[in-house]
Amino acid sequence: MRRRDFIKMSSAGAATLAWPSTKQPLSAQSGQPAFCYFVMADPQLFWGSRESWERAIQCANRLKPDFVIVCGDLINHAGNEEEARAYLEVTATLDRQIPLYNVCGNHDYTPSDPASLGWYQARFGHPWYAFEHKGSLFIVFESTMVKQGSDDWPPYVWQMQWLDRTLQAAQKRNYRHITVYTHYPLALRRADEEDEYFNLPKARRTTLLRMFHQYNVEAVFSGHFHHNAYVKDGPLELITTSSTGIALEQMGQPKDPLGFRIVTMYPDRIEHRYFGYDELPETITL
Repeated sequence: MRRRDFIKMSSAGAATLAWPSTKQPLSAQSGQPAFCYFVMADPQLFWGSRESWERAIQCANRLKPDFVIVCGDLINHAGNEEEARAYLEVTATLDRQIPLYNVCGNHDYTPSDPASLGWYQARFGHPWYAFEHKGSLFIVFESTMVKQGSDDWPPYVWQMQWLDRTLQAAQKRNYRHITVYTHYPLALRRADEEDEYFNLPKARRTTLLRMFHQYNVEAVFSGHFHHNAYVKDGPLELITTSSTGIALEQMGQPKDPLGFRIVTMYPDRIEHRYFGYDELPETITL
């Protein structure tokens, strides 16, 4: 992808984060209720079945979250039009009142192919962006380039600059909560664990953790592991969500059931729980 196209992409992504015209601090706005949304991960269509992804969307239509975030690996083979079409056909059946936000995964594009990220963007949206909802900030971060990109690869440099600017700007908005959404987990067992296939490299992880602590990020939600995992790094929670389509045995533990995570944001806290499809409640009560 040409630099001009990446600059256009980055600018458009920043435009997604449109500050309200009022100068009133968000925390001072009255009547912000608790709300829930769903974090899904790794439908990975054509490895995970289309039927499982349809079931996830049907559950969202029944339970009516405020929105859905899908933490990457939307499809199994980057650049595959049939897989992309299948994913989009199923997501098109989601209630139009429920926004869906995609996170780019390592199966969704190939960093060694410069055109690949452009292919992803044209079908699934910006690889990094942020949005507001009911007084909280949600940051979608593209982690495959953090895992695989070189220090001087322009998209990696631009995204890190964008992340820093976005977090700096957020400090002036007095958000109730700031959370981040990635594909690769930062860590799976402890914040200082050694590098492995499923986590982010320790050196870059340390940089991100430092930023997240500095700018009061409360939680990072990720996928990729096809199993649930939880890490606490001081006040920061690193939450890895299992797959809607293919579960794996991990860390000596049996497979989690296929499903997704229900997250509830209250004014003073964030609560979350993973549910298998057969464990989901009939209704959600806040």
